[in-house]
Amino acid sequence: MLRTDSVLGLVGTQGVGTPIPNEQIDAIRILVERQLPSCSHPFLKAGQRVRIRGGALEGLEGIFLSHHGERKLIISVDAMQRSLALQVEGYEVEPI
Repeated sequence: MLRTDSVLGLVGTQGVGTPIPNEQIDAIRILVERQLPSCSHPFLKAGQRVRIRGGALEGLEGIFLSHHGERKLIISVDAMQRSLALQVEGYEVEPI
């Protein structure tokens, strides 16, 4: 077992570390240094099925997409093989 002062644990599984991209570390550092308000949020991964909570789109479900900083919900009609993309900035989105 690896032991080092000030280390609580490794990010990863089965004692094997997983590298964290510098951009993600820098983003957290900026939040902390600037004391910006933030809170924990369920992890959302592009391509994951999600549901909107609250507002005019309450209960709407689709596929989460994040592209160039824009958060979108993709709603598809399988039988028609067509999809619509809807921006969901300002809406609370939860994984299904």
